[in-house]
Amino acid sequence: MYVLATLIFIAIMTLAFSNKIRPSYAPETALLSTTVDGIRYVKLLKGPSGHYIGTGSINGYSGEFIVDTGATDVAISEQMAKKSGVIPKSMVKILTANGETKGWSALLDSIEIGGIVEHRVQATIVPSLSSMEVLLGMSFLERLDFSQEKNTLTLKKRL
Repeated sequence: MYVLATLIFIAIMTLAFSNKIRPSYAPETALLSTTVDGIRYVKLLKGPSGHYIGTGSINGYSGEFIVDTGATDVAISEQMAKKSGVIPKSMVKILTANGETKGWSALLDSIEIGGIVEHRVQATIVPSLSSMEVLLGMSFLERLDFSQEKNTLTLKKRL
């Protein structure tokens, strides 16, 4: 009887706390967007990797955005460029933490995260980025005000 009661107790506790024990992270839920006095704010939560990640779009096509203040431009994968109709311009040399590689300069018609939309943003198409990954670099971020507090990064649309 004692063993059965213990097993039932463990099963109930497992069900009750499984979402708290299991580490999970979904970029689309890590983004909170609000408008206060006509100004758009987007809050991103820090993921387990230590990066601020959220879902956004390039020319209307959704992708996973990783905030990268060390990137001069927004960096997009070849797959994202093709899907979103971004046209490569001139070949460029890219210096990364992993060394030098080649990519293409481009201009994004639109980029959006949490309702903050910017147009005609400089980008670099980086062949080594995975699928629909986007590094949200300074060519986008410099158009906004942003601040970090604890595990939250707040983006604020400038008027």
